[in-house]
Amino acid sequence: LGSTIDWTTTMVLPIPSDAKTNVTEVSVNNAEGWVFNNPDAEEAAAAIMWTHNGMSYFIKGDYTANQVVDMAKSVQ
Repeated sequence: LGSTIDWTTTMVLPIPSDAKTNVTEVSVNNAEGWVFNNPDAEEAAAAIMWTHNGMSYFIKGDYTANQVVDMAKSVQ
């Protein structure tokens, strides 16, 4: 596996196998992104990660998945 991965463009995200985290692929201004959240959590908590024009972005906080997507789309 290691020989088939381009490590210059790959970011490893350690997510425990027992974590109750949903990962959803989204589009952020025509860039590929991922939203991470736990829909069973009592309080809102979500994160989003995306790469655009060679820059990586990450937003996390006490927000819903839709809110972090909206925040990401507002980044210029």
